[in-house]
Amino acid sequence: EIPVYIVAVMVNPAGTDSGNEWVSILNLSDEVINLEGWKLADPEKGRELRLVGAVDPGHAFVVQNISPIHLVNSGGSISLCNASGERVDRVHYTRSQVKEGVAVRFLGR
Repeated sequence: EIPVYIVAVMVNPAGTDSGNEWVSILNLSDEVINLEGWKLADPEKGRELRLVGAVDPGHAFVVQNISPIHLVNSGGSISLCNASGERVDRVHYTRSQVKEGVAVRFLGR
């Protein structure tokens, strides 16, 4: 198991959602994680975004402009898959967690 997690998502940014939604990924391993070939996926809509870049040990990486994925304000889920296509994390959020301009956080799990 790779200790890389989705820790926060901006589902409902202040103002326009398009282009302003983001996902924060945290690397809890002791190695740099190369995100080449990794992807974020919206399992309900079948959309995915291929990732590029790297996450240093103990650091977060914010994926800006997550189009074609659209985080629905009424609730949903998002998955993180490694370069082999294996799901390494999946988070769910509900309508009650979504507040304008406030990230939904997934801590303590």
